[in-house]
Amino acid sequence: MTVVMNHAVFIFEFKTTTGNKDKDKAIKQIKEKNYAEKCKGLNLPIYLIGLILTRQRGMLVFLNGKKTVS
Repeated sequence: MTVVMNHAVFIFEFKTTTGNKDKDKAIKQIKEKNYAEKCKGLNLPIYLIGLILTRQRGMLVFLNGKKTVS
């Protein structure tokens, strides 16, 4: 999911897990699939935000963020 605001762009990726493994898989997917590329022409800061949720209850277990150069 991509949210474009006046001051920044936020790219979110949601993943599920059954344990503590794969805590970086959401950010990895954003980078591997190059989701930020379509927003680079906006000349705004771009934030990549990965959220890992439990598979059974959908509770947030890990949040990872990274600012990229626009």
